[in-house]
Amino acid sequence: MPDAVKDAGGDRQAAWDLVIGAYMDGEVSLGRAAELLEVLHFELEERLRRFGALPLSGGEADRIQAEGVDGGTL
Repeated sequence: MPDAVKDAGGDRQAAWDLVIGAYMDGEVSLGRAAELLEVLHFELEERLRRFGALPLSGGEADRIQAEGVDGGTL
């Protein structure tokens, strides 16, 4: 996923969907997601907070995954 916008066919919204989906699935870190979207780490974190998708720490994400809890039910 080196160029998220290119991978999304040039559609910026599709790129955000792709990258945020990868972040929420634990495939990329918050910092890497910000880099791919060409925004500051803190800007992306604030956007996620505003939309109720709080960034999870590694330990919290691991605990949720181990318990088999769906991210949408938290």
